[in-house]
Amino acid sequence: MSTFVLAVALLLVIEGAVYALAPAFMKQMMAELIKRPDEQLRMVGFGMATAGVGIIWAVDHWTR
Repeated sequence: MSTFVLAVALLLVIEGAVYALAPAFMKQMMAELIKRPDEQLRMVGFGMATAGVGIIWAVDHWTR
């Protein structure tokens, strides 16, 4: 559970930094995302979530 909490905290730090340092870029990226089909966004999101879980598992597994 602590690994999950750390992962969420890291996500918040990274997202917060991007919004704070490049708000215009984030607005531009959001406008581009609206143009993408739902299926494409769903597949990219699934792939990223799978990769993230794999990385968390690998780091947790190899650092014990």
